[in-house]
Amino acid sequence: MNAWMKWTVLLAVPAVLGCSTDSKPTTDAAPQVYTTFYPTTYFTQRIGAAHVEVVCPLPEDADPIFWKPPAATIEAYQEADLIVINGAGFERWVKRVSLPSSKLVDTAEPLKESFLKFAGAATHSHGAGDHHSHEGTDGHTWLDPAHAKVQAEEICKALQSELPEHADEFQASYAALAADLDALDQSLGKLSVALGDAHLLASHPAYNYIVERYGWNLTNLD
Repeated sequence: MNAWMKWTVLLAVPAVLGCSTDSKPTTDAAPQVYTTFYPTTYFTQRIGAAHVEVVCPLPEDADPIFWKPPAATIEAYQEADLIVINGAGFERWVKRVSLPSSKLVDTAEPLKESFLKFAGAATHSHGAGDHHSHEGTDGHTWLDPAHAKVQAEEICKALQSELPEHADEFQASYAALAADLDALDQSLGKLSVALGDAHLLASHPAYNYIVERYGWNLTNLD
């Protein structure tokens, strides 16, 4: 699946992004990097999969915002070599548990001055009986390709610190990912010109960063 197709998936289902596969490195006894949902998993795999084992325990049908990992899974996170999260309050369970700060990679931390807020409390559901609300900081930072580059760079830096002997390889892999994100940014910019002032509708309150970057006229229906 190419970069554009992957990002189409991220745009289409921004809050239901479970992890279907883990990556195995080419060497035994490689560091374990635990991630929290598809974007953090994808970035980590693109940059370091040859030298680290990337594990995402999130079930495929789980919402990464409201997921509550069981005790055994939390323990696995605590024992990992690195823990890569989106940050910006996206994974709500993170603030309710104790994770070792020395292992935690909060990819959105450099973007904190650019965090956006939900407009009020948006309440919606992902199925019968699954009602919840989104309020406060909008954690869907990665949907802006420029933000995604910053977040991926944080992962690159963490991997370089963990495995300095592979620093150049990680940097090269990050550069390739960054180029893909730049190309995506250009494509979305061209799409914005084509859209003009067209009124777009969204089924999920997740697109604030897209609207902020490209000036789309978008209304959330949920």
